[in-house]
Amino acid sequence: MPALRACLLIALVLLAPAPAGADAAADAAEARAAMDRLDYAAAVEAYTRALDAGTLDAGDTADALAWRGEAFRMLGDTGAAIADLDRAIALAPDWAFAHGTRGAAHQLAGNHAASLADLDRALALDPGYTFAYALRGETRRQQGDLAGALADLDQAIALDPAYGWAHAQRGQVRREQGRNREALADFERALELDPSLGWVRFWRGFMRYLAGDGRGAGQDFRAALAADPADAYAAIWVALSAARLGADPGRELGPHLAGLDLDAWPGPIVRFLRGDVAADGLYRLAADGDAEGAADRRCEADFYVGLLALRDGARSTALPALRRAAQDCPPSYLERDAARAELARLGE
Repeated sequence: MPALRACLLIALVLLAPAPAGADAAADAAEARAAMDRLDYAAAVEAYTRALDAGTLDAGDTADALAWRGEAFRMLGDTGAAIADLDRAIALAPDWAFAHGTRGAAHQLAGNHAASLADLDRALALDPGYTFAYALRGETRRQQGDLAGALADLDQAIALDPAYGWAHAQRGQVRREQGRNREALADFERALELDPSLGWVRFWRGFMRYLAGDGRGAGQDFRAALAADPADAYAAIWVALSAARLGADPGRELGPHLAGLDLDAWPGPIVRFLRGDVAADGLYRLAADGDAEGAADRRCEADFYVGLLALRDGARSTALPALRRAAQDCPPSYLERDAARAELARLGE
């Protein structure tokens, strides 16, 4: 009989419902595992179950909200990310991570002022927060504050010399400053530290192009295009780097046309380089679409028109177009740098 009673007690224990918070804690643990393997959709689902259970304490609730916000950000849903991070910060107002992550969401949404405010607050709370320095540097670069951007990125790298993304962003700042050798060194270092930064290959290719290394540039541009066959800019610069080696840019574009949208900008540039659209047609297509972007598309068109005119020996057409591109393109546009390099090569 005692043995029977013991078996019954064990059965009752096994059949008893789990404590109220056990499922929520298990869901939160599952969500953290999903974040670790970069499965952000699964993380959102698991964090949502944990939060909906209503059994997490305030600290765990803030944690779940902040990390679900980060998962939403990585999925590109900035509205949901910011909403979650607002709630997390209301529960934990002195948590640097939550401010830094909300700053990243604001930056992705294009709200630079709000991003900088959050990143400033994150760094006030945690002066050793490397990510916040790096992201503030990138945000400042986007605002045109290159000196402030460089200072932040230098600090991020001083805190973590193996931070590949910070090296890549510093390379962008130095590129815009015209410090091409240092930019190339930063892009090289970024890829050494983090080969997963595929987008950096495009920019390393561009710096190699400016340095006259058509072969190395072509290798990087082809790698960028292989990673994203719909990237028209990568296809364009595969062709231009081949032209540096004497190839016809239009012919070089042929094998890559299937993956490209030739109607949406910069598709018309591809058509121009192939000879399917004349220069005046390219300018008309640049003027189509949103008026806000028309001036930037025009400056891009100026560069490519000038470059092909130069190849064809039409210097009187090439020089004014290249000068306009060098002057009118925004600092972040590679056409500005390339136009300036062409003009310098011509002694202009």
